[in-house]
Amino acid sequence: MNNFEKGSEWGKWDLQACTREYTAYKGITLEKEQVNKLKELTKLESNQIQSDHKNLTDKEYAKLYVEYLVNFTDLTLVGIANHNTGKGLQSILNYLENKQQENDYYKKLTILPGVEIGGADRCHIVIIFNINTNNSEIFNYDNEGNILKKINWDDYIEKFLDVVKIPKPRIEHSKPKNSSDLSAKLILDLADKWDFIPIFPHICNGDGWWSELQDSNKKETFNHINFGIVDIKTIKKNQDLKTILDGKKEEYGSKIIAQIYTSDASSLTEIGKQYTWIKANPTFEGLRQIMFEPVSRVKTQSDKPEVKKDSDVIESVRFESDCKLFISNPIYLNQNLNVIIGGKSTGKSLLLHSISKVFAKHDKKIKYDYQYNLIVKYKDNKEYSLENKPERLIEYISQGYLQELVTNDKSSHNEFTKLINDSLKENENYLELSNDFNAKNTELKKTITLEINKFLSKKDDIKEKTEDFKKLGDIEAKKSELQINLDSIEKTKSESTLTDAGKLEFQSLQSIKADLISKGKSKRQVETYLLELRELLVQENLKNSLEQKKTSFSQNLLTTDESLIN
Repeated sequence: MNNFEKGSEWGKWDLQACTREYTAYKGITLEKEQVNKLKELTKLESNQIQSDHKNLTDKEYAKLYVEYLVNFTDLTLVGIANHNTGKGLQSILNYLENKQQENDYYKKLTILPGVEIGGADRCHIVIIFNINTNNSEIFNYDNEGNILKKINWDDYIEKFLDVVKIPKPRIEHSKPKNSSDLSAKLILDLADKWDFIPIFPHICNGDGWWSELQDSNKKETFNHINFGIVDIKTIKKNQDLKTILDGKKEEYGSKIIAQIYTSDASSLTEIGKQYTWIKANPTFEGLRQIMFEPVSRVKTQSDKPEVKKDSDVIESVRFESDCKLFISNPIYLNQNLNVIIGGKSTGKSLLLHSISKVFAKHDKKIKYDYQYNLIVKYKDNKEYSLENKPERLIEYISQGYLQELVTNDKSSHNEFTKLINDSLKENENYLELSNDFNAKNTELKKTITLEINKFLSKKDDIKEKTEDFKKLGDIEAKKSELQINLDSIEKTKSESTLTDAGKLEFQSLQSIKADLISKGKSKRQVETYLLELRELLVQENLKNSLEQKKTSFSQNLLTTDESLIN
C-alpha cells in the first residue's frame, strides 16, 4: 500500500482505460527504444510486444501492461473498465502490487478495477470499485458463514454483472451486450452496497446520459447522491448542458458535477492520451473527494496546474543529532499548504523554528538552542543546513511574534500589515492584482466624490425651487381672491336696476377702477371704493347719489393724479 507523505498533489488520471479484453482492442507499434526497454523489463519478444496481445498469457500481458504504463506514461492513476467483463484484472493488479513491494518507483502508479455497463435506458456507466473494499460479496464463506477467502476481481465483477442483470452471454459477435433490466437510477442505488463510484462517459454521444435519458429521468439521476462525475470530452459547444453541470440552471439546482476527460482507449498506447488533472491522493477515496470539491480539485487543461520552480519547493527536512535527540527520517512537505498536528509540547513549534533557523530572514522569538543540525532539501535536490544557508531567505513569522503584533498598539498593527503586504508582493501575480486594485480603488474614490458633489448641487437646486414654489402659491392665492371680488361686482351689477345712464356711470367707474389699478393703487383702495359703490347702488335715490359720488370721485382722482405727478 502506498503512503502519500506529501498529501494531495496534482496528478494525471485516466479513469476509462481498457485491456485486451475490450472487443475493439487494437495492436500497438512502438519506437525501437521502447521495444528494447520493454523486452528487458518483460522478457517478451518484439513480435509479442508489437501485436494485439491475444496470444499472451494473463501474467505476460499483466507484465507488459504495467511496465508500459509505469515507464512510458506519466499517469498517476488508471481506472480499467472493459465492457461487461472483469477478466484479466486480477493478474494486472497482482503484478503491480508485487512490483511496488520490490521497488518504490512503481508506487507512482495506482490502478483501480472497474467495468463499463449499459442500463435498461441505454445509458452507459463506468463503474470504479474500491480496491480495498470489505463488501461481503468479495468473500467466500463456509456453510457456517465463516469467511474462507477473498475472491479475485474477475469473479467479483462477474457477481456484480449478475446483480445488475446483464444477460449471458455478455459478449456476442465480438460486441458487448448492453441490455440490463435496471435503469441508470437503480444502478446508482447499488453504489454504496457494492462500494463503487459511477462515472458517466461520453455523455453527449449515443449511449450517453444526456443523449439517451428523457428529461424527467435526467433530473432524477442528476439529483441522485451518487451522480457526481461525468466525462465531458464530447460536450463540444453544448452550453446549456455545461450550465447544468456547473450548477447554474435553476430547474436542475445548484449541484456542481465533477467534469473530466478520459481516453476511452482501444489500445495500450492510447491510454492517457486524454486525461484529467486531479488534486487528490491517487486512491479510491481520492476519487470520491472530487465529488465534494469538483471545481478546486479537477482541471481538464493540458499543463499541470500550480506549477512552481523546483528551486522554490522544499521537498523534505530531516534532523541530524549526535545525541540522537531526533530521528533522522525525512519529513516530506507539500508545495502548498502544510499542517502540523500534535498535542502540546510534541515539537510542532520546534520543527518550525528549526526550519526558520536555516533560511529565515530573522529569527525573532526563537528561543531553542539544541545541539543539532537540520537539513532542508529542495525539489531540485539542493540541500541547505544551519552551516550552509541558501542565498535566498524567506519570511518567517513565529507564533509568539504574530501574537505580539496583533495584540499590541496601533504601531504593531501597522508593522503586521506591512509585513504581510511585503511578503505577498514577492509574488508577481499578487503584485499585479494589488496594483490593479489600487488603481481601480483610486478611480472609484474620484467617482464617489464627483457623485457626492452632484448630489449636493441637486439638493441646493431642489431647495431653491421649493422656495420659488411657495412664493408662487402666495401669488396664486391673491389672484384667486381678486377674482372672487370681480365676480361679486359682476353679480351686483347684474342684479341692480340701473338706468341706462346709471349703467354708463357704472362703466365709467369701472374704467376709473382699472385706471387706478394700472397706476399702482393698492388692492385695499380698490376694495374700499367697491364697497362704497355697493352701498350707493342699494340707495333709493340712486341717480343723485351717483352724481354726488361722481363729483367726489373725480376730485379724488385729480388729487391722486397731482400726488402721482408730484
